[in-house]
Amino acid sequence: MTLSPPPLDPTLDPLRLAIAQAAISDALVPVLEQPPGSNRSPTIDAWTEAVGSPLGSSWCAIAVAHWFSQSGAQTPSNAAGAVSTWIPWAKTKHLWVQNPEVGDMVCYDLENDGVADHAGIVVGLDPFCTVEANTVPQDGPPATGSQREGYGVFIKQRTNPPILGFVQPIAVSAPTQSET
Repeated sequence: MTLSPPPLDPTLDPLRLAIAQAAISDALVPVLEQPPGSNRSPTIDAWTEAVGSPLGSSWCAIAVAHWFSQSGAQTPSNAAGAVSTWIPWAKTKHLWVQNPEVGDMVCYDLENDGVADHAGIVVGLDPFCTVEANTVPQDGPPATGSQREGYGVFIKQRTNPPILGFVQPIAVSAPTQSET
């Protein structure tokens, strides 16, 4: 079963709204690996090349970097295709938080080992709803893959997921607290 996206509040901060809309748009298409399990397609390859990651890389954070960039939000300047890069970058810029808002990047610890291993974009809070790339659909047997190494962009509704924290978006032109 494919989940429908939650309604987005049009009064949201325009940057957060743009990020959520970009992610939802790619989930509704949906962007899929060709062939499943390859971590590749023409779209995924373009996103991967844009962040400088090797083709065939795991691409959940690559998709987040694409949605942030497409919407005018800052991303890490190096290795934005790796979830583990985002956390220290966000902490340095004072963008790392524990309470999510729509448009934030969510960083999961699906292996429960204290290490960020999957990411998505928060698109709803009640219930907690995300758009995630390189994952499998919400329900039904996956054609191939797992929650963190799947084959497409899908809308997910999660209950008590193992979350490390959230990265708030900030516009490319906006100074961060570390720059003021």
